[in-house]
Amino acid sequence: MTDAVSEQLKEFEQADQLPKLLYIGDIPLRDDASGGSIVLWRHKQRLKSFVIEEQTNPLWSNSFGAFCAGYLRRCRLSRLELVIRPWLTSITHRVPPGRAQNIRESHAAILTVAHGSRWLEAMAVSAATGLPLVSIFHDWYPDASGCPHGWTAVWDYWFRLLYRRSSLAFTVSEGMGRELGWHPNAHVLPPIPDQPLPELAAAAETGMGNPEVQLYYAGFGGGVYAPMLESLIKAVQKDQRFRLRISGSETGALAELHQNERIEVLGFLNDDTWQAAFNEADYLLVVLPFARRNQRHLRTHFPSKLVEYANRKRPIVIWGPRSSSAVTWACGVGNALVCTSPKAEDLLATIILASEKSAWRRKRSGFEVKPITQTRFDPKTIHQTFESELENLLCHQRREAYKPSS
Repeated sequence: MTDAVSEQLKEFEQADQLPKLLYIGDIPLRDDASGGSIVLWRHKQRLKSFVIEEQTNPLWSNSFGAFCAGYLRRCRLSRLELVIRPWLTSITHRVPPGRAQNIRESHAAILTVAHGSRWLEAMAVSAATGLPLVSIFHDWYPDASGCPHGWTAVWDYWFRLLYRRSSLAFTVSEGMGRELGWHPNAHVLPPIPDQPLPELAAAAETGMGNPEVQLYYAGFGGGVYAPMLESLIKAVQKDQRFRLRISGSETGALAELHQNERIEVLGFLNDDTWQAAFNEADYLLVVLPFARRNQRHLRTHFPSKLVEYANRKRPIVIWGPRSSSAVTWACGVGNALVCTSPKAEDLLATIILASEKSAWRRKRSGFEVKPITQTRFDPKTIHQTFESELENLLCHQRREAYKPSS
């Protein structure tokens, strides 16, 4: 930490408070929700030099914007409303001067995640208060916005505008940074995993007792992942050599599909049950969609579940297209089994081929999974990048504030 930042922090400590980051975003800061929520929550828990204050509700009522959106929906123009939503939000979001002054006096920066639409509100608040904007880019949201495919360029424009207007930008992968372009203060920030658990090393030897190969998928079961998981369930139903367990959100529709004692579909699991599921698994699955419309998302995104799995001392299987960042990573480090065929039957054949190798069965992984602290996903290193860059930003803002006017 620099001397200038140390002086700034001492001033706040004397006032019995640390600098506050006002978080405005659609992803909640919780440890029991999606991967993005868990990642943010872990950073929040580790922060020592800052405090994150979450703004769960809009800072002001946007009655005109709500009227316009409602009118378009009533006219059966909901798709048009979705296309112009970023522009409509930008012209209708105006921060009251008094509220802007309060935010400016009580916070050091605005923090947002480029997912959903509240990052548009964060941009407006940053512009109105003059506070620096810190943005985290976890995925290429325009492709997941629901906007008609031919009009995603509208969302692309605003998404890139957020990147350009950010004083500090964190991208989840090198691919995300390349897609967004050059930025004077952008840094790669992979998803931060949980701390390694001491019992994992011993637990790693408890599986493989069942003659059937136990597959485990922990994650979102809806959206673009649902068709692949459905095909996997059907393939496992036909192949007596496998057992399959799926847990996570949006798994209700999948639960209705399986009618087999070798297939188990669950919702969210608590910590003990979740760890037991990992202990009983032979392979952990990462599933990535093959549809062409998802390819930019996969080039820029890095699955948080892949980082989560890396702590569990289990072989990881990535089922997805060759162009995805996860497959590129796995092929580069040789630390996971990969299947790039969209057919679930080919995935099972790939796993059986690997399982038949005596070394794989003995070591649990032909590509032995390294301890988390020996990879780029060390939680201490990742969080240090996050916090140190925030400190550097505060130091820069302090210098700019005290720079004599010409």
